[in-house]
Amino acid sequence: MQEFVDIDQLRNLGKEIVSRSQQGGAEVAEAVVREGSELSARVRLGEVEMLREASFKSAAIRVMKKGHVAVTSTSDLTPRGMQRFVADALELLKLSEQDPFAGPVEPQLLAQGPFDTFEAFDPDVTKIDANAAISHARRAEKAAQAYDKRITNIQEASCSRVVGGTAVVLSSGFTSSRLRSAVSIGAVALADDKDHKKRRGSSSHYLPR
Repeated sequence: MQEFVDIDQLRNLGKEIVSRSQQGGAEVAEAVVREGSELSARVRLGEVEMLREASFKSAAIRVMKKGHVAVTSTSDLTPRGMQRFVADALELLKLSEQDPFAGPVEPQLLAQGPFDTFEAFDPDVTKIDANAAISHARRAEKAAQAYDKRITNIQEASCSRVVGGTAVVLSSGFTSSRLRSAVSIGAVALADDKDHKKRRGSSSHYLPR
C-alpha cells in the first residue's frame, strides 16, 4: 500500500496546511488532501475508442474566523504553491461576508479513531494497465452481444479503475485517512423489438475494494 500512496505524507501535509492557516490568523482550519490515479478504456465493436490515464494530487481547505468562511483548493503542492494556497484562503476569508451560522462541527459529534479500514484498498488493482482495461472492456462487449439474439449492436463497453488515498485534518484535532480502490466494467447494448425500434440498455459492475 505504502508503495503507491504514502498516506502518512498526505496526513502530514494536511497538518501543515492547518498549522499555516492558524498561524496566518484563521480560528478554524479544515484540510483535505488527495492523491491517486485513474485509468479508463472504452471500446466499440472491438475497436478502442478512448483510452485515458491520469494521476492527481490536490488539497482543499476551509478556514473560518468570527463568522467569516472561505474555501479554496489547489493542485500545486510545491512549497511556493502551498504558501500561495494558504495566503489565498486567508485573503478570501477577509473578503467574505459574515455568516452568523458558520462554525466548525462540535468536537463531541466527531467520531474518534482508530477507524476500521474495511479492506477498501486492494493493491492488485494497480496491476490493471491499459492492455488489461481494454481486454476487460472487450470481454464485456462480447458478453453483452451474446446475452440475447435481439441485441444487434453495442453502443460502447468500458473498464475503469481508480486507486488513491485521502487524508482529512481538522484544527479541532480530528484526523482521518484511508486508501481506496475500485474497478467498474460495463456495456451499453442496443436491441430491436418486434416493431424494429431500437431499445437501449446498460449493465455495469462496480467493484469497490
